[in-house]
Amino acid sequence: MSDIPWLGILVYVIGLGVLFLELFIPSAGVLGIVGALCTLYGIWEIIHANVWVGVLVILGTIAYILAIVKFWASRVTMSATLEGADGASTEVALAELIGKEGETLTILRPSGFAMVNGRRLQVVNDGQYVGKGERVRIVDVSGNRIVVTRVAADDGARARE
Repeated sequence: MSDIPWLGILVYVIGLGVLFLELFIPSAGVLGIVGALCTLYGIWEIIHANVWVGVLVILGTIAYILAIVKFWASRVTMSATLEGADGASTEVALAELIGKEGETLTILRPSGFAMVNGRRLQVVNDGQYVGKGERVRIVDVSGNRIVVTRVAADDGARARE
């Protein structure tokens, strides 16, 4: 009979595979526990056959687990930093719209959409009914909340003069 512990090697490899699957299949930790137990049993069998081979397998297992953790942290959770503009720059751009007029694209009850300076914006009215197609003026910007008020018919006439 051979000195190679085939059962230990097989159970060890299956355990490592199950540990890898734990990253992608939601199992509430069941696959992780089964994989860890299989891996430990496989190492136990290998150590009984040859201690030095068992030590090498343990070192290989540590390297494998570190590689999986590095892969999981960088690929699966997408921990890379997102680059782009801060929210403050968006708020400054929206703050420049205060006083601008536009036309509602939907009924504001109390929120809806309006077209201002060629931009479709989600807006909130100041409490009064504003129908579709009516003129509105931006009176406040707070974060991404844009508050509008209906422009009276005589205000629109004065603005055109």
